[in-house]
Amino acid sequence: MEPLETLTNVPDVREPNSTDTQVASPLDIKTNSVAKDTFPNLAWEILQLGLKREHDYHVQLNRHAEEGSNIQGQMRQLIDLNGKLTVGDKEVELSDEIISIAHDLEKYGINLLQKSEKKISPDRMNEIKAQIGSHSDRLKTELQNIFSTKIQVTINDMNSIMESLRMIIKHDDRLKEHIISKQTR
Repeated sequence: MEPLETLTNVPDVREPNSTDTQVASPLDIKTNSVAKDTFPNLAWEILQLGLKREHDYHVQLNRHAEEGSNIQGQMRQLIDLNGKLTVGDKEVELSDEIISIAHDLEKYGINLLQKSEKKISPDRMNEIKAQIGSHSDRLKTELQNIFSTKIQVTINDMNSIMESLRMIIKHDDRLKEHIISKQTR
């Protein structure tokens, strides 16, 4: 692959002694040794488009990563809550920390405690623990879906574009010769 500096060195293809700032079209360029050097640098143009597309993919990846991070945060809270709930033989007083975690989870649509609940029975505790397990499983599935259907697909698309760009840059001279030869027929 050519260094970036050589890709930006596109020769000026204006008519000699012309004051016109209009660049000659590829059809105006004669087929000779100079034509290949004065032909618009397709690899550079395609590289610019590819870099813009790569930026778009990075934005998508960041969105998907943020979504996954939110799910992991919910899972951490569920695990914390599950660890703080201990099943016993009698009714248990809920600590402020347990109530706080449960209320934080409500903003994600995970409602484990009723608003007025301060004490819970052993049966209710088992019920809450079962709900925590159910929500954890759902979140694990969501996280796996984000990775397999969004993040991995985006990474594969990025790799395809980068490989295409590599090939175009590698074969830029041959591509120019091919286009110029087609124009003169």
